[in-house]
Amino acid sequence: MTTLIFGDRNRIEVTAIFLGSRIELRAIRGQVKLASSPLVVKVGTEGCAVLLRYGAVVFFNVDMQAQAEFLTELRPHVKEPAEQSEQENDTLGLRLNEPEGVDEAVIYLQDFDIRKIQLIGDVLAKSATLSFYEGTVASAFDRIEPLAVALQHHGRPHQKTVTLLKHLGDAMSVQHKMVGRMELGEKPDLLWDNSALEQLFAHLENEYELRERLFALDRKLTLLSHTAQTSVDLVQARHSLRVEWYSVAVSLSEIGVSLYDICLRP
Repeated sequence: MTTLIFGDRNRIEVTAIFLGSRIELRAIRGQVKLASSPLVVKVGTEGCAVLLRYGAVVFFNVDMQAQAEFLTELRPHVKEPAEQSEQENDTLGLRLNEPEGVDEAVIYLQDFDIRKIQLIGDVLAKSATLSFYEGTVASAFDRIEPLAVALQHHGRPHQKTVTLLKHLGDAMSVQHKMVGRMELGEKPDLLWDNSALEQLFAHLENEYELRERLFALDRKLTLLSHTAQTSVDLVQARHSLRVEWYSVAVSLSEIGVSLYDICLRP
């Protein structure tokens, strides 16, 4: 693709939005497709959007009104929509005969080749998605902090098993979505057939700290899961111990009744 899709502009605005856990790309109809894997469609007169199946869309040179109209058409195909979407804004610029990469918060390219647009869309979509899950995990930490305090001071959790299981389930769900759908730890499929994009990808991955953020998020999820699991185990152990004490009490009662009967016999 040449720069014609963006007119004669040498600098455009880019908006990455996380919408939900998944976008049914096959259900999207009536759009002018510019490329696939990841899917790129034309939006407006001089703009486009990169759509990622794990629930993110990245607009290139699309004004607010056109974005809103496109999202209205797209939302029926979004599964498990987020209560509040996550949005990140960036700038893309042309800089001929100089190295490609990020300089003073602007992503500079030598040309607006479609493959580079796809790659940038993939990276920015992952960054926006990570931001959403970082917020989700931060909220989970706030909810699970009382658990850690209770364990530290009292040696036992104070929340019900159902609540603990919900915390555990939330953490496992986020891990499944990140690993199973986003494939954050892997390079984009686009690089397998376009090795020339490796350097640009390395710059972007480093600039947006994708690996570092994924590692930090994974550690937090592991801690959340471990804390919730430990709490559940303690609750179950307490219940088991209580049942055992009940059994002992019943047995002692039966023994007492038997002794009483023996003592009363002539």
